[in-house]
This record gives sequence, structure tokens and C-alpha cells, in this order.
Amino acid sequence: MKGVDLVFIPITFCDHFYLLCFNMNTIQIDLIDSSGHKNDYKENYRGWPEIMRNTFDGYLSRVSHPRAYQIKQAKISRMEMPWQTLENKFDCGVFMMRHMETFKGRTTKDWQCGLTCESEKQQHELNDLRRKYVTTMLLHDINTSKEFIISELKDYLKMDDDVKRHLHGTARRQILQRLVKVD
Repeated sequence: MKGVDLVFIPITFCDHFYLLCFNMNTIQIDLIDSSGHKNDYKENYRGWPEIMRNTFDGYLSRVSHPRAYQIKQAKISRMEMPWQTLENKFDCGVFMMRHMETFKGRTTKDWQCGLTCESEKQQHELNDLRRKYVTTMLLHDINTSKEFIISELKDYLKMDDDVKRHLHGTARRQILQRLVKVD
């Protein structure tokens, strides 16, 4: 792990995504969560950050990393960020990806995430990021279905606008039905 400054560990628990960032230079562990709810730490995270710290420390110990003991002793600090949300419970995965993309191990005031405070504007920003991430994944060379997706896209672009509107409406209804089942 020579030359690695930041190690990101994504965590999913109870359909919520958040991130641990291990700063190997400053021996700091940041818990980066899009949720602005400041409930009880133990209730929110149920020990998962500590489990992941211990797992990472175990790895560092096995490879004789010089910072292993310091990481084991490091305090986990939950970051407070102006773009955290209280109402948005669906975009934590998009937030997590943006956090991995933009966090450089600095303080919140020095972190330029590119997201505004919770608002309609923020929702547009998140939708733009979702499109960016999905497009990148679908069209990446490692995606074995890339050519099929491109072919489907070409077929879609040839469709009449009324057919496209019908497909959008059908897709939207199906998504809403799935969301109702989740709640």
C-alpha cells in the first residue's frame, strides 16, 4: 500500500450507503454520510464502522503496514457537511459515489463536492450525477453488455416521440410501483 493516501470503504446497512475514509497520512478515519440526521451514533451505525476499522487494521497488520497500530487506535469522526439531507432517503448511493470522487482528505470547509444544500436544485444535481455514473458504467469497456446497450440506444433514438413518451410513462409507473413495495 505504498503511495496510498486515502482508502475508501463503502458500507451498506439497512438499505443505506455511507463511506469510511482512512487517511493514511494523518491517521484519521472519517465517516462520510449524506444523512443529516444526528440520531444516536450507536443506533445509526450499529458498530459497522468499528467492524470495518478492525477488519482494515487486520489487513494492515497481516501485510506489516507501519500504520496498522495507529489505525486501530484512531477515532472515527462523523463529518458534518452542508449538503447533508434530512428528507432525501433514496440518493445515498449517488452521494456516496460523489463523496469518493471528490473527497481529498481535507476539512469540510475545504471540500468542494459540487452539491448545494438540500433543495430542488440539489435534486437536479443528483439526477445529473446519476446519469453521469450510469452512462459511465454502461459504456465502459469492461461492461460485457456495452455493445448490446449501444445497439438498444440506437434503436431507441430512431423511435417516434410518442413511443418514447409511452415507454417513459411505463418505466415511471413501474419504478413507482417498486418504490411503493419497498416502503
